[in-house]
Amino acid sequence: EDYDTYLFITLRVIFPNDGADAPVPEQISLVLTPHAVITFQESDHAYFQPVLQRINTVQGRFRKLGADYLAYVLLDTIVDGYLDLLEETGNEIEALEEELVTQPTAATIRTIHRLRREIIDLRRWILPVKDIAGYLVKSPTPLIQARTKIYLGDVQDHTIRSLDALTAYQEILAELTSQYHSMLDNRMNEIMAVLTVFAAIFIPLSFLAGVYGMNFEHMPELKWRWSYPVFWVIVITAVTTLVGYFKRKKWI
Repeated sequence: EDYDTYLFITLRVIFPNDGADAPVPEQISLVLTPHAVITFQESDHAYFQPVLQRINTVQGRFRKLGADYLAYVLLDTIVDGYLDLLEETGNEIEALEEELVTQPTAATIRTIHRLRREIIDLRRWILPVKDIAGYLVKSPTPLIQARTKIYLGDVQDHTIRSLDALTAYQEILAELTSQYHSMLDNRMNEIMAVLTVFAAIFIPLSFLAGVYGMNFEHMPELKWRWSYPVFWVIVITAVTTLVGYFKRKKWI
């Protein structure tokens, strides 16, 4: 928001998650005046500590350029935090691709869904920064010098590339989700094929056992001396024939 004598900027930064499942966002506000930059945070996290160290140790642009340059550095620090998280997300996606090829589990799809939510959040946080940088580059306000607008243009380019990377990550995760479900379906089909083969083998055996387990009085085979050995010969022959047939058909 441009109030003529000062600019008020509100955006979100990302802190290290410290073992949490998702990055921790926090709102930060900047007030740019002709001679100072005032920042407000929700917590006491020293997010801009590296900038303070550079101000105290480096004798360079921080000492020569104005408050608008300091505002640029703060924005650039925030965008660098986005880029670090993007790099971590990219590495995690690469690991997911390897895991999906080698040994996917239920945790794999949960990780994919978590990353998709994080990417949606990241897009929601980065997009306003792109708009802010674009506004500062084009704004006629005297609070932003022309040379600082060149640096702000770099910030805008970084946010645009970050958004492009997020789009690519979303497409990759969508493909990984589809691949995971395809592999799950294929695995289920293999399991069903094995179960079907076992069922096909045991169906004739169940039929034979059912016929001679009826205990009818007039069943001459029950009185034969070799009925039991003949029964097992028939069973073994049936199983061997079915297994051989299934192997020739490459069903097992």
